[in-house]
Amino acid sequence: MAERAGLDLMSLAYTDADPKRREWLVENGAAPAKKNKRAPTGPKKLFVPKWKQERMAKKGQDVAAETKKFAERWGMQTA
Repeated sequence: MAERAGLDLMSLAYTDADPKRREWLVENGAAPAKKNKRAPTGPKKLFVPKWKQERMAKKGQDVAAETKKFAERWGMQTA
């Protein structure tokens, strides 16, 4: 309909004319922000496979110390 009238709606400025919305903004301070569903929720739990633990033990490394070092480096949480 706007195209037939020769109007480009994307070029027009948006005006929020709803009086209820203005009242809500005055009461609450700002518009609600949309949540990012893909945002990280917190530190990841560390999982070390058994084969990796066996390999570290075979090389004579301290498994607990290596696991802790890895977790700190990558921002993970040891279980």
